[in-house]
Amino acid sequence: MAVCALAEAPMQKKASPGYFRVMVGAFEVTALFDGGGEIDGKLLQAPPADVHSLVRKDLGDPQHIRGSVMGFLVNTGAKLILVDAGAGGHWGGPALGQLRSNLARAGYRPEQVDLILITHLHADHVGGVYTESGLRAFPNAEVRAAKEDSEFWLSAEIAGQAPKEAQEFFQIARNAAAPYRSARKWNPFSGAEPLAPGVRALPIRGHTPGHTGYEFTSNGETLLVWGDVVHVAAVQLPRPDIGIVYDVDGPSAIKARQQLFDDLAANATLIAGAHMPFPSLGRLRKEGAGYVWVPVIYGALH
Repeated sequence: MAVCALAEAPMQKKASPGYFRVMVGAFEVTALFDGGGEIDGKLLQAPPADVHSLVRKDLGDPQHIRGSVMGFLVNTGAKLILVDAGAGGHWGGPALGQLRSNLARAGYRPEQVDLILITHLHADHVGGVYTESGLRAFPNAEVRAAKEDSEFWLSAEIAGQAPKEAQEFFQIARNAAAPYRSARKWNPFSGAEPLAPGVRALPIRGHTPGHTGYEFTSNGETLLVWGDVVHVAAVQLPRPDIGIVYDVDGPSAIKARQQLFDDLAANATLIAGAHMPFPSLGRLRKEGAGYVWVPVIYGALH
């Protein structure tokens, strides 16, 4: 008796769309994947043996440390607020620049965004606010960032004194700001000021002169979008004292990270991390001298 073989099913080679959604009180929060790639462990300011040991402990490959770039969309019911806009195709190659397409997959359009809050003006956070032709990618949005960061990255004098490898970051920051400044939609702020109902800035200095997190609070629940507090979770969570070469003030960045970790873990605050593993939403748990990332669990929204 002949036996018929089952037809082979072709591989799909696709994953689900790059967004993830949770509720924080009455606020809808959508994590938007801009892309991912590898980060060189040599950029971390620690002996290579320490970095390798920590990455291996986390079951990673020290020669190929993976990282994500994220933005976060918060619908408060009154405003649609985007925190960081990804690289926009201006930096990082084709692996990055997916945020706007994932925004569309998540059911929103760029013209619906009212406010863009930038944690800092590095290319993978601000590049996505402008198009290839230099126009506003979010035509109705006001863009806000800390005054210290805006003044630093938009300064021709500081850029002129910066090393050659940093010039691209200054140029992208200027390109990003230009169309919004022309439209009077670029409005820096100072300190820990309220930016919208239920939204306030939280200075987290060190990584850049004006590096800022954003707190969203609704119905007694809080989310902190912390920007670049962490670049490599496998290393900097167990060892918050390890910095990265991109920090303009390494000691201040380390101090801010250590203080912030203590507070976030003690209060089980929900965190959105720009370079945490997708969906980049979770909480910290204290463990020994370090911390453990506890990711959010998928569930239906109510």
